[in-house]
Amino acid sequence: MADTKYLDTLVDSIRAIYREEKDYFSPMQGCEQAVQFRIAHRMADQIEHQTKDIKVDCEARKCNGYIKVDKKRPDIIIHKRKSTDYLVVEIKCNKRNWNNDFDKLVRFTHKNKPNLSGDNVPTYELGAFVYLADNEQDKAIRIYENGKDVTNEYPYNKFLEDFKYAEIRR
Repeated sequence: MADTKYLDTLVDSIRAIYREEKDYFSPMQGCEQAVQFRIAHRMADQIEHQTKDIKVDCEARKCNGYIKVDKKRPDIIIHKRKSTDYLVVEIKCNKRNWNNDFDKLVRFTHKNKPNLSGDNVPTYELGAFVYLADNEQDKAIRIYENGKDVTNEYPYNKFLEDFKYAEIRR
């Protein structure tokens, strides 16, 4: 099992966003993608402020140790440059296209599966899908390790105290 230190920091940043940036959520205004982009950057700032030993990048992915921007990029990556890849995060503020994000997290965390584009893309220790609802009580999460949803497994199940399990309801 991977260390949950950066997941804990992610959860702290989400709490801070709900506490300090309520205008993002009530009601969701403007282009939803732009709102997600702003939220991701605020969360990245919060995470980087709490943990001085790592780097946090938005809308980028690593390729051969360097940051690369393309269509397969995650919303947030937590890593040491040219070194360890800790956590990859996908954020949603609506209930559309969740499966696309789940698939990305499976690939970004799976140690034995081909990567998204055929180049040397890192495998992250953990992945997190975060649904940020208008109402804080409805926020949800899924956690991935080695290409599998491990949200209900110890020690990751502790995050279900703060979040609902992110499942698609038809």
